[in-house]
Amino acid sequence: IVHSFATFLTMRATEQIFNNATEFSRVIYVGFLAGIVPSAPGFSHQAVTDVGIMGSIPGMRLFEASCRTELEWAINQALDYSGPSFLRMGTLPPVEKLDVMPSSGGLQERVRGTDVAIVASGPLLVSEAIATARLLAGQGVSVAVFSRPELSAALSDSDRHLLSGFSTVVALENFVPARGHAHHLGASLLPSSSTTLMRVGIEGVPVNGQPGEVLQHHGLDSVSLAQRIMGGHL
Repeated sequence: IVHSFATFLTMRATEQIFNNATEFSRVIYVGFLAGIVPSAPGFSHQAVTDVGIMGSIPGMRLFEASCRTELEWAINQALDYSGPSFLRMGTLPPVEKLDVMPSSGGLQERVRGTDVAIVASGPLLVSEAIATARLLAGQGVSVAVFSRPELSAALSDSDRHLLSGFSTVVALENFVPARGHAHHLGASLLPSSSTTLMRVGIEGVPVNGQPGEVLQHHGLDSVSLAQRIMGGHL
């Protein structure tokens, strides 16, 4: 098990990580302080490229738990896997833990809804998604929230069928465009569904500052996300 800050681990050690993967080594990389927060120390501490880097390593499985139950599941998966794994760790307290251990890294229902579905991972954005669902409930919009602890996995048939029942699916990503939620949701939903897929995530170089203002700048806070879903009419 190898641990460091996510940005240093993935950007400075990519060559060694790739070489370990070519040897089919069971190495579990744990990247802490992953994502846009902490944002005050500057660009060097914002791990927003880690998903893209680690997702490009052959055989690498990517996990981002939102609660204690998902983390336990992810660690067990990584220990049983014969290749390398990357556990992306956030900075905030976890969301309320699932009562039942997941059977897969697919969609885990956090808030029940019927109109719009938000798919996210990690405590920061799953918390913002839950807050968004509460905001929009007051506007008569029923928003479901799903956490997805394995970023590298394709959608199962049951998850694809579940999401196809929503008019809009929002892929909420705490990283720059990569083979994450939007990639897998798009590959599964767009070819055969009338569901609209909306990606909300980091584009380009992230800004620095206090967490609240940085989330707002990138449209990742609950108020901005609610306004985006409502087309700016909130």
